[in-house]
Amino acid sequence: MFKTPKEVIEFKNRFAGLYDSRNINVFDPDDSLGFKTYYIHLIQELVIRRMLSSRTWRFGIDFSCGNGRITTILADYCENVVGMDIDEFLIGKAEETSAKKNISYLSFQPGAYPTLGKKADIIICGAAFHMKAIGDEIPQVINYFREIISDDGRIIIVENCVEKSNEIYFSPKDLIKMFEKAGFSTRLYHPIRKGHTVTTYLVRYGFVRSVERIRKIAENEIVRRAAQKTLGNDYFNFIFEFAV
Repeated sequence: MFKTPKEVIEFKNRFAGLYDSRNINVFDPDDSLGFKTYYIHLIQELVIRRMLSSRTWRFGIDFSCGNGRITTILADYCENVVGMDIDEFLIGKAEETSAKKNISYLSFQPGAYPTLGKKADIIICGAAFHMKAIGDEIPQVINYFREIISDDGRIIIVENCVEKSNEIYFSPKDLIKMFEKAGFSTRLYHPIRKGHTVTTYLVRYGFVRSVERIRKIAENEIVRRAAQKTLGNDYFNFIFEFAV
């Protein structure tokens, strides 16, 4: 009988199954085995690490950091990192599991964004805009990014999108339009994962249990999705990079 790899178990126990105050879970709450959760994170981690390795960063911000999943990645590339979120419970969980001394966490009230005292070189925001959860607050968030980003800074957004905006998801063009309206330029954007595929279900239900094999599948999907021109009817996980 196959055993679940310890990497999958550790990740699931640390980061999955937590809901924020809006009852939103970044990962599939029905993913009882944890393989899909691990696969989705691995795709995002591989892409984010490649983008961050392009230069040296001093001060980074993980906005809407949740339980600190992406914050821990960002901390490997920055001298100091702040993870911030509106959910005090998730901030508490992030602090409990954080082992890196260059990370600090803080919570804030919607619309009352923290004054940090210095500009950020890099801001990462994962799944803050998905399902249009913060609605009218989105332009305020983007304007806040404009205030706290350095002149040569970058913003990385990881977000679910669809071809045409609906009541749940934005289209890539919707997000780009909002950022460019605030004075940002778009450096890149492309899908990194399709929402529903046979491969994803094979991973989810444990037919692929080797961490090495899961990683290879993730790397192949990143390459394949980056070259994809049309989205069809499914949702896709996108990566965006914006500059001042």
